[in-house]
Amino acid sequence: MTAERQESYGWRPGIAFIALLAAIGAPAGQEGAPFVAHPEIYGPQFGGYDPIDLARGVTCGGNPQLWAVTGQRLYLFGREEHRDAFAADPGRFVSDASARWPTLQQDLAE
Repeated sequence: MTAERQESYGWRPGIAFIALLAAIGAPAGQEGAPFVAHPEIYGPQFGGYDPIDLARGVTCGGNPQLWAVTGQRLYLFGREEHRDAFAADPGRFVSDASARWPTLQQDLAE
């Protein structure tokens, strides 16, 4: 995987592939195949930032050991209670985080 491809999806270095292995349980030696074929699914959403924090308007990095797959998308969380809250109402948090993400992403780039 090239750095250009990672950057185009807004991933933070080192976090996407670790999360992928935990999320898909691929056979040994084939871990990267689904990721390369469908990075929009297996790469963490919102660049690996916690969607609960994004919904509040702040950027806090997710932990690759605290994850959830919802709607065929991978989300990382900074705290267990965030993952639990997300699981109770993923649609709300995805919607709220999606609305704020473009502005927050722009702020990160500056």
